[in-house]
Amino acid sequence: MFFDGGFDVIVCVQSIYYYTEAHMQTRLKSLERMLNPGGIFYATMMGTKSEYYDYSEPVGDGLSVINMRTERKVRENYHINFTESEQHLLSRFPMFEALDVGFYSEKFRSDEGQGFHYLFVGQKPETR
Repeated sequence: MFFDGGFDVIVCVQSIYYYTEAHMQTRLKSLERMLNPGGIFYATMMGTKSEYYDYSEPVGDGLSVINMRTERKVRENYHINFTESEQHLLSRFPMFEALDVGFYSEKFRSDEGQGFHYLFVGQKPETR
């Protein structure tokens, strides 16, 4: 029954922004099918306010490649599908009724940039 669905809650934390735009939409449609009517969908998406964005170059279909080398971090050929704004975030999840949006940000060291992720909480409509 696992992949057939029947879930009341689906959580995607720091995971679906690694997909191309086309693959992300395919995955989101499959997750929506697995979610029970009235079920809750929670996701985080990396925003352009993240330090990774400063090291990125677009490569197509929503993805950007990050190549960064700092004293503590090395990211080479690292691909991210960034979210630009709350409106962009909402446009990514049209299959869910938005219940809440927000963000979290972290900065662990004063000599480094910050991380930034948007939060989306949505609900699958009772009838579709």
